[in-house]
Amino acid sequence: QTIYKKGTMKILKASNECVEHHLEKLFNTPPKERGSVAMVIRDFDDTEFHMTMSKKEPSLFWLSIRIGCFSELAELGVMDKLRNIYGDLLQPEPQAGCDVTLCINLSVETEEQQWRIIELVGGLKGHIMSFPIETAWGMAKEGRTGLLKVSYRVSEPMWLAPRENKLAGILGIKLIDEDDKIIGRAFLQELKDFRDPTVTMPPLATLSET
Repeated sequence: QTIYKKGTMKILKASNECVEHHLEKLFNTPPKERGSVAMVIRDFDDTEFHMTMSKKEPSLFWLSIRIGCFSELAELGVMDKLRNIYGDLLQPEPQAGCDVTLCINLSVETEEQQWRIIELVGGLKGHIMSFPIETAWGMAKEGRTGLLKVSYRVSEPMWLAPRENKLAGILGIKLIDEDDKIIGRAFLQELKDFRDPTVTMPPLATLSET
């Protein structure tokens, strides 16, 4: 994924550039010259994107996604968010083996419409994965407490603990490589040795609309 700067902070781009690039290429290819597509892209966290298109229907592009923790996100209500964002693009039943499927009609007339669709479709994973944080922020703003668990990666869950106007995040990290374990122990030991004894809590983020 691309990293770009916003002000003084580096932000990881939430959209998938492979999906965006392929969709842009299809928009720029005449329908008669489009071939069939059957492509699977696997992300670093084992998320899978399935891109398919039939030569018999050169105006319909299908994008499906499989996310390991989707069942947890579905329980939180992520499908309502996706319906609001994607409308008719969102299919009632996903492709076999996937969690969400979008169907994109490539027969749009203006370049502005094309770019809007490219950005919308490319951001599918970002919209899904940001949902638990948005939910936790909403709980914090309402003064509600709780503990949300999301298994973003295999054996590496994340817990979100909203409090009034505050949100704490706890990450579980599983180190497999022996060198990583040694570095991790040294890093944590340094934190323990040099931490200010007057500080007994992690830094907290205050809610802001900007």
